[in-house]
Amino acid sequence: MCDIYEEIEHASREETMKYGGSISHHHGVGKLRKRFMEKSFTDIKVQNTMYGGLKKALDPNNVFAVNNTIFRSEEERNKDINHKVTLP
Repeated sequence: MCDIYEEIEHASREETMKYGGSISHHHGVGKLRKRFMEKSFTDIKVQNTMYGGLKKALDPNNVFAVNNTIFRSEEERNKDINHKVTLP
């Protein structure tokens, strides 16, 4: 069931962003939508540096929103970005 939701969410976000829409609302980006962050910023390295710096300064023990918005590694990014779910 979660795979079906994720497929619908992903397709909806792709269409929304294609026409200039936003990836988040009042609930933020979170884990599921962070794969769309690269399409929201012209330079993802700047975005990761900015958020990463804020995260280290404001949450040095990493207790808030763990693994939201920023990928922990290039391997995690590739796995998430390339994840494909096919509906039955």
